[in-house]
Amino acid sequence: MQEEAILEWVLDLSESTPDVIESVDRKTLQVLINDVEHLAVFFYDDKCESCEQILEELETIDDDTDKHGIQFVKSKDSKLASEIGIFSFPALVYYETGVPIMYDGNLLDEEEVLHWMIKQKTDESIEDIDRETLFEYIDTKEFLAVVFYLEEDPFTVKVLRHIELIDDEAAEYGIKIVKCSDRLMAKKFGFRNPPGVTYFRKGKYINYDGDIDDDEELLDWLTDPQNMELTEHIEKVNRKMFNKIRQTSDYIAAFFYSDDCKQCDRVLAEIEHIDDEAEGAGIDFVKIDDKKMSKEYGVFALPAVLFFKMSSKEPVIYAGDLYEEQDILNWLMTQKDPSGDVIDEVEGEDLLKTIQESEALAVYFWNKTLCDLCNSKAYRKQKAKKDVEPTEGTPDEDSEDSEADSLNDPNPSIMDPGRSFVYECYSCSLEPLYNKL
Repeated sequence: MQEEAILEWVLDLSESTPDVIESVDRKTLQVLINDVEHLAVFFYDDKCESCEQILEELETIDDDTDKHGIQFVKSKDSKLASEIGIFSFPALVYYETGVPIMYDGNLLDEEEVLHWMIKQKTDESIEDIDRETLFEYIDTKEFLAVVFYLEEDPFTVKVLRHIELIDDEAAEYGIKIVKCSDRLMAKKFGFRNPPGVTYFRKGKYINYDGDIDDDEELLDWLTDPQNMELTEHIEKVNRKMFNKIRQTSDYIAAFFYSDDCKQCDRVLAEIEHIDDEAEGAGIDFVKIDDKKMSKEYGVFALPAVLFFKMSSKEPVIYAGDLYEEQDILNWLMTQKDPSGDVIDEVEGEDLLKTIQESEALAVYFWNKTLCDLCNSKAYRKQKAKKDVEPTEGTPDEDSEDSEADSLNDPNPSIMDPGRSFVYECYSCSLEPLYNKL
């Protein structure tokens, strides 16, 4: 600590005019940033048209900041300002244990500025927990980051201040950050010499090995989809997490649901049979409980499955049977690669040549005539009558139409209305074979 420089600054301050924010040079400012726990710095320059008026307003709260233990100074050091990202003036920065926090409100509202400074000084947003609460949170919190620290370590104050800068944003991802000074627990989770950060995901943990002073690096690590992901089940994500996943994932399948949806649990159980296969094909599977978000994508009835491509702003909504997980998987694969595996259609000389040149070959023969019959109006009506048998003695209203259609059919014997048997045609349904490719 540079006592002489601080003493000189204090003596100069005592001799200065009251209610004036003291101006400091670069050297003194750097000393204050390093050694004063609570410091507010107003950065300005001579070219700034509004700075003089703002200074007049801020000087009315100078005494109030002193009463709350906050040193308030002003500086024209543009080089130091640029080092913390300030390139236009005026600007107000609050330093706590050397960590800068920029004010983004109205500098002409001195009461608002004072309230903000006091809030920065008194705000300890990271919850301090004991051993019992730690175990409770590990069991109940989906995502929990624990900062293990030593109370007697002066470095801890700076570390915690850095982490306090990101805890609100981490909470937007559903991550709760807490601190714990239990040395035995720190040792249990791999930190013999705290501080350190342990990240619990549904009870399973990993340790942060990056720069604990770098709050942005820590936040990126906590919110990295790979670190948040556990493979046993489809991961639940919120809007913030989903948007981050979309930035890095080429293909995403999203299952939208809600707690008051009766069918959602059953459908989710079916879908969890295929999420490993989908992820094996490069499709990230997530679930989202957010009705407002689903409506933004055009989904007004839950549950629903949507497919997202990085190359497309709008998702594709699955319109099939949600209870058929294999159909959903096939649909996802098709959405990912519409030009994927198909059965080649060959005939005649081409087929013979393929047979001769192939060591092993499977050929599916089908009857186009029968497939055309399947799609004819007469067949559809006849099958509908088979499915709904009329009461004996009740005249059939469609009998005349069916008879007329049968007369126009190229094979009336197959579609004979008098037959009790309706031919079930599966010739043109190649989907089961595609599923085996």
